[in-house]
Amino acid sequence: MQLSLLILIVFVVLLWGVTSGRGVFRVLASLVSGTIGLAGFAGAAGLIWIGQKAHWTSDGPGMLLIMIAIPVSGAVGLVFSSVALKAMLSEPTPTPGSEPARQAGQGDASLGLPLAVRNRMMSWIVSGLLVLFVGSSVYDHRAGKPSHDARILVLHAYQPGGLASLDGQGVLKLWSIPGRGHRATRVLSVDASPSDLVVTPDAQVAFVRTNHHLLSVFDLTKAGHILHNVDHVSALCFEGGNSVLAIRDRNVIRIGSSVPNSLIPLQGLRPATALACRADSGEIAYVDEKKVLHVFDERTGGDRFTIPLSMHAVRLMASPSFRRLLAIDAAGFLSVIDFDSRRELPLPRHHRSHHVAFLSDDQIVVGEISSVRVDIPSMKSSPYFNLGQQVTALATLPSQSTTLMAFDKELYLARSQPENRGSLASTEHLRDPRF
Repeated sequence: MQLSLLILIVFVVLLWGVTSGRGVFRVLASLVSGTIGLAGFAGAAGLIWIGQKAHWTSDGPGMLLIMIAIPVSGAVGLVFSSVALKAMLSEPTPTPGSEPARQAGQGDASLGLPLAVRNRMMSWIVSGLLVLFVGSSVYDHRAGKPSHDARILVLHAYQPGGLASLDGQGVLKLWSIPGRGHRATRVLSVDASPSDLVVTPDAQVAFVRTNHHLLSVFDLTKAGHILHNVDHVSALCFEGGNSVLAIRDRNVIRIGSSVPNSLIPLQGLRPATALACRADSGEIAYVDEKKVLHVFDERTGGDRFTIPLSMHAVRLMASPSFRRLLAIDAAGFLSVIDFDSRRELPLPRHHRSHHVAFLSDDQIVVGEISSVRVDIPSMKSSPYFNLGQQVTALATLPSQSTTLMAFDKELYLARSQPENRGSLASTEHLRDPRF
């Protein structure tokens, strides 16, 4: 669009110069138009020579592009040559003594309009085209910006319909999924690459854990002001309100937005290696050092049940109703733990990924280059989303059947159709239009 507007502006300016009452403008317009016209004809002739030399055949779309470019070049040559010819054949600018009425701007018999009015009209046309060209350039520049300026490393979906994305430079962006728009940007001071992110549902507090095992708590209402840090944190999960549960030195502790006086381990829990919790319910799932999964209830102070695992889980993810868990080991191998049958259901080993989440209680999304949905408990998989790039972060919003995927600096929404579980998801690119 910008190139078309630029060509139109050049053409109108040259036409203005040709019809101008000033001789210097007429001469300049004639020279420029003639040069462009000759270049167009020369380009068309050169392309014809190339086509004949190649016998009008080539591998791929190259010859087709040449065939399209030949008439375009010829049209450019014809149009601008016509402008130059008009300048040469038109009457010279009247002298002040011979036609005083025309000099005074009283009229132009050849065009039927006063010269002053005609020049004013051309000025408005050129100004309007220039404004349109600048506006189009600004719009294209804003629309061409990626979702982030650095690689997106972690995502977090929070109710109702909110998404937080955090890149390697500590830039946190908040998005509204129903509104498909960017809401806010905060620059967070993080000491290393972020590995976990939790944003409270009111979008006022963010908990960020880095790969240096440092957990930082940020006040998002004050442009990302840091509230406090907690070191030696290996996992965290959102438990409701403005607090998270975290594993610190193998102990499960509670960390809120206020500065903690002491970090006291929760009573009744063994040393843990992985952690998940159900918000606002007091239910905690964790794996101990002997690879046993505990489903603990803070209200009773004891385990509801335990399940021995075959894998050494380093991450746990809970389904929407807390009926199932996803266990992930250090190599990215996956198992589903079913609470109803109290069994571990290992996924096929080709479904190996660190980017995985529940889309519903009965379905998970596994994201790599080609992302798939896996139905539980049949473990049958179907294609879900494929952009041809490596997934760098993934999260889901089960209430809206939506998956949020980051591919380097770009962020996409993949929305599945509940009535057609085997079809590819419809996708949408999330952009942050900015300069």
